[in-house]
Amino acid sequence: MKKIQFLFVILLALVMVSCMDQENQTLNTNPTTNTGTITCDEHDHGNLEKGFFSGKVAVGHNATDCNNSCVRMNGKDQHVDCQGWGHTCSVNQKLTLKSNDDGTYLATTLNADELTALDLFNMPDRSIYVGLDEKNNEQWINIPAQLSYKDAISQQFTFKDVFITEKQFYPNK
Repeated sequence: MKKIQFLFVILLALVMVSCMDQENQTLNTNPTTNTGTITCDEHDHGNLEKGFFSGKVAVGHNATDCNNSCVRMNGKDQHVDCQGWGHTCSVNQKLTLKSNDDGTYLATTLNADELTALDLFNMPDRSIYVGLDEKNNEQWINIPAQLSYKDAISQQFTFKDVFITEKQFYPNK
């Protein structure tokens, strides 16, 4: 009987420190396609709005893949390296989440220049694995494809209609 109690205590301790272990590791956003990573930095898995997420996500494609016209800038269609669909570039970013009243979130960058020096970022749809919640369910931050502009004051990008799921929503292609 004491062996069972001892094993139960060990198992409980392992479950309780699982987020601390995840915070010290780089997590794969999609184990099958290896499209990027994200880590839980100073993040409370019971509340996604506390702390921030930092990581690396694959984005972008070659200019020939979009006929050099994937983004309209200054009234002219053109290609912008390391932006939009695809996975030719790996970009680093830190972001925070803020809840909307409709169950979605706003994801705001903490250092927009890590994405691009431009005033716009053509974000492809991406699902980012952020670890397990307090009930041991997977958590994925899902960012829909959108063209985002830097805020004039904060100089940060904000991505709208971000949502959280227990399974990967976007294929990250």
